[in-house]
Amino acid sequence: KKLKAGWKGFSKKERAAIVECDQKKMNASVSAVVSIEHPFDANDDDHCETAPEAYRDVAPILHHIATLLSKAPKKLRIYDPFYCAGSVVKHLTELGFPQVYNKCEDFYDVVRDGRVPEHDVLLTNPPYSGDHVEQLLRFCRSNGKPFLLLMPNYFCAKDFYEEALGGAAMAKKVLYLCPRKRYFYWTPKGLRKRGKVQTQHAGAGGNRTSPFISFWFLDLDPLISAKALLRWWQENDQ
Repeated sequence: KKLKAGWKGFSKKERAAIVECDQKKMNASVSAVVSIEHPFDANDDDHCETAPEAYRDVAPILHHIATLLSKAPKKLRIYDPFYCAGSVVKHLTELGFPQVYNKCEDFYDVVRDGRVPEHDVLLTNPPYSGDHVEQLLRFCRSNGKPFLLLMPNYFCAKDFYEEALGGAAMAKKVLYLCPRKRYFYWTPKGLRKRGKVQTQHAGAGGNRTSPFISFWFLDLDPLISAKALLRWWQENDQ
């Protein structure tokens, strides 16, 4: 804002220097390559970071969870068990939720070793390949904590879906929060082969992609029932 207000006071040469410096920073950001050593086997197609818009859509729900737990939003403990490049921490912190656990570790080893961190809610955009989603659904149902999962729409029609959630009755407790506009995702540069990215859509977050229609699968039971959550959502005109 200060730069904008004082822009007319700069000489032509000074303006050109500022623009050039800004352009160099933007180019460096766009061309930056992420170097991450994941301690687990990962499918290149699973390397996608969630855009901030998706987190903004569920921020009211996270605030409501904090209220129900009599906690300030900054104290709400959020667990994202699947690590790509860690941008979830930055995005949720900017929304007022700094207590985010998302580390570069193997989720399945963590569960097997009994090292699941203390948390109030599980929130993640999981890998879609293999049986990751099925295993995650089984964990969420046995975990006994509210969960919000960002996934493609086709998973609710998979053969394993209802059974992994504990049966048809339990699966019906899951609500779906659909965005008004299709979500985009970002593949950090260096985490996917060049032939598998849309290089024409590049930015600071990497290469933009939107291969599937996706939305939030959520169940806040036992904290609040689906019926009560829907009523709260409607009453607050979300």
